Amino acid sequence: MTAHETNLLDRDDELGAIEAAARAAAGGRGGVVVVEGPPGIGKTALLRATRSLAATSGLDVLHARGAELEQEFAFGAVRQLLERPVHDGPPELLSGPAALAAPLLDAPAGLGEASPAPHEAGYAVVHGLYWVAVHLARRRPLALLVDDVQWLDASSLRFLDHLAVRLDDLPALLVVACRTGEPDAAAVPAELLRTAVAVLRPAPLSAPAAERLVRASLPCADAELCRACHDASAGNPLFLRALVSAMREAGPGQAAAVLQRAPADVRGAVAARVARLPAAARTLAQGIAVLGSEASVRQAAVVAGIDARDAAAAADVLAATGLLEAERPLRFAHPIVRRALLDEMPAGRRSAAHARAARMLAAEDAPVEQVAAHLVSLDPAGDPWTVHALRDAAAGALESGAPEAATVYLRRALEEPPGAEARAQTLLELGLAEALAFEVEPAIEHLRRAVETHPDVDARLRAALTLGSLLGASRRVADGAQLLDRTLADSSDGDPVLRRRLAGRLLHLAVSDGRTRGIAEPHARDLHARVDRGEPVGADELSALAALETMAGAPVDRVLVLARRARDTDTGGHPVPGDLTTAFVARCLIAADRYDEAIAAVDEAVAAFRSRGAPWLAAIPLLVFRAEALCRAGRLGEAQATACEALEGAAVAWRIGVPAALSVLVPVLTELDRVTEALELLAAHGLDRPAGDLGSEYPVTMALHARGEARLAAGDVGGALADLRAVEARLAAIGERNPALLPWRSAGARALAARGDRAAARALAAGEVALARRFGAPRAVSIALRALAVAGDAAAAPALLGEAVALTEHSPARLEHAHALAGLGEALVAGGERDAACPVLDRACDLAHGCGATALEQRALAALRAAGRRPRRAARTGAAALTDAERRVALLAAQGCSNRQIAAELVVAARTVEFHLTAAYRKLGIRSRRELGDALAGELADAAVAAG
Repeated sequence: MTAHETNLLDRDDELGAIEAAARAAAGGRGGVVVVEGPPGIGKTALLRATRSLAATSGLDVLHARGAELEQEFAFGAVRQLLERPVHDGPPELLSGPAALAAPLLDAPAGLGEASPAPHEAGYAVVHGLYWVAVHLARRRPLALLVDDVQWLDASSLRFLDHLAVRLDDLPALLVVACRTGEPDAAAVPAELLRTAVAVLRPAPLSAPAAERLVRASLPCADAELCRACHDASAGNPLFLRALVSAMREAGPGQAAAVLQRAPADVRGAVAARVARLPAAARTLAQGIAVLGSEASVRQAAVVAGIDARDAAAAADVLAATGLLEAERPLRFAHPIVRRALLDEMPAGRRSAAHARAARMLAAEDAPVEQVAAHLVSLDPAGDPWTVHALRDAAAGALESGAPEAATVYLRRALEEPPGAEARAQTLLELGLAEALAFEVEPAIEHLRRAVETHPDVDARLRAALTLGSLLGASRRVADGAQLLDRTLADSSDGDPVLRRRLAGRLLHLAVSDGRTRGIAEPHARDLHARVDRGEPVGADELSALAALETMAGAPVDRVLVLARRARDTDTGGHPVPGDLTTAFVARCLIAADRYDEAIAAVDEAVAAFRSRGAPWLAAIPLLVFRAEALCRAGRLGEAQATACEALEGAAVAWRIGVPAALSVLVPVLTELDRVTEALELLAAHGLDRPAGDLGSEYPVTMALHARGEARLAAGDVGGALADLRAVEARLAAIGERNPALLPWRSAGARALAARGDRAAARALAAGEVALARRFGAPRAVSIALRALAVAGDAAAAPALLGEAVALTEHSPARLEHAHALAGLGEALVAGGERDAACPVLDRACDLAHGCGATALEQRALAALRAAGRRPRRAARTGAAALTDAERRVALLAAQGCSNRQIAAELVVAARTVEFHLTAAYRKLGIRSRRELGDALAGELADAAVAAG
């Protein structure tokens, strides 16, 4: 029996699952297989077998292995997987977005010309790597095998996460193995487990399998000895082989003695074997352990401090004992061997060996990350060269999109510590890296210290720019505004462009929070004056000025001039996470009923993020306002999907984004007749408390307005009024009067009317009508007129509602037009004009159904019944039940487009496509893509005729 065969005893089920996944990948259905288990259980053996199974299934096999020493080597495992196939392959592997990964993979000159900005490199490189994998898999089905995932660097893990959720329609198999059961062993990332088609946890060997393994090495072993070996090793294959090797070395008659001192952990056995080796072999083994994987004999000799010829002989001794693999470069037979050797080395000797390794590798022009991997293991010694090398490695990590590695290097550099001159710059670099890695609290602390201590004024401005955004996103708006204000005051001689950006960022933070309004006002006055004088103004400032004018209720034409000017002003680069310029522009356009413009502006910015692989985390504010525009346009299904996407991201990394996302999602759910679910969602995120117990930030005010509307829809008039009065006070504190943003007066008027206080309701509604007419956006006027019709005399209602219908007839505010139609129909029925009411209500039903506004549709149907009609019930199933968005997505899917292709075609997120397909399946009564063709046969035929 060969060693390979003994490694695979009792593994038929695991091999079957892997073989099935490989065949599926070869057929175009990619997937993830996870292998988990304690040291020595046979994970690596399964991966070796996977290589054969994958090749048999027609897959190209690429493999990588994590190593403890390389955990901070940015994209180390990815380089192992992809560097050689890209270097040896055709230029097409780096075409399109894959070019973003060219610098990381050391592509030949001329390949890949994309150059992402430093702040987005992490996202861009991962996105580029994904497309490299796509191109490889499309040339030939692909198997990516990664062992010892617990020791992978964070950047490689991020790539695997990114890839795992995109394998479903790619001919590629990803198999990862991860060690469990040790304190220093990280778990398999949740995304890999969630998407896995199989999670394999090999069990200990059975007694019969152990007997076969023992007798393969000790043919004369009797049944009793085999059982004793099985019990002593607990069925762990590696431990069992170590035990058998010790028996063989001890010689005949010594088996009982070996069993009595059998270690509970194989590391003890390894240490004992090493202790019996010649001194040169022991020293070389430690040198190899310090260097990590794939060391040359010469390099190991330098680190060990021995002669190269002695090292070559010692390497042969180590290979003969089974501790090293036989071939070059030098590799341990199992990672446990290296761990055991390092554990036995005194700390001082280990640090000195790492120092020799770092200097040697630097002299050989090794990658800076490889040098840094040794430097982080040194004892701090105040060495300027170490600080310089670590900062260089951090810069390289950031350029290659690995902020996690950069933070490790820079934290270690601070511990060295750097001299006074370098300390402030190191703090700045660390804070920026932590911000990119979404380590918000450490980033805030280090950037604050950089702002306080950095001698360069422009460096302080750059630090403050990021720090202000982080403080705002962390619900510390007042702190952020004060910091930006102080920095501007202390930097009069700084770069004017940076100062303008800082002023814009300050206004973004301060204009919508009552606590900081006083800080914002002098800057706002100065900005107005500079615009009037025709002086240079940045996009950040213009968008803030447009927001101020919108909040004040200035005429819509003035707002549009400022918003469009901000949109069209060159920002000097790609959109940056934390920059609210496009978000502010979008909200101004939304208030002005320019939904298509707003969505286009947001989509352009989001596409710019996503084209470089930026996660949706970077675009949360944009997604919130995209969802609001979609909602007002009556595209409720898309609005719900987008708002859910924003909420998911906000819950991870942008705390103030949670109430912002809910301020849109709650009204959408209310329109969908799911108001109970909307209120439960608010409670689940801690937004069911009294208004006074919540923060004063503007997104919280937005959420309070949404909660008030939802409570009113649920019949909680008192709760609704309390929320709307809190909104009134908050908006008064920041000078927001424009009902096109948050129409709290009309909602309050409806609540007051429901309570019987009609005089107060009329006054509130009339005030909103006046303000809305001053601004001039049709939707805002229509909402106010509807409220006045509810609060005023019944005889006047048809005229008011007729005006609301006429105002929105040609407006993109389809949802508001449906509400106005339903309100007019109800008023006509109440006034006895049933014949006139029915066609109005029919239009309201059709429009509400097209929007997906279930609650409104039910209202209109009820009014039709009150008019004496027996209306057709709205289609709830079948093709007629699909919304416009669901129909578009379903038709593309039926025509063979993948989710990714549909998302690209419609310029939406993949999760939005999944949302619409799920809804379409439910309405069509089907379960899979394969059934779409039959379910949509009529629509497909119509589409073919239209195209023909």
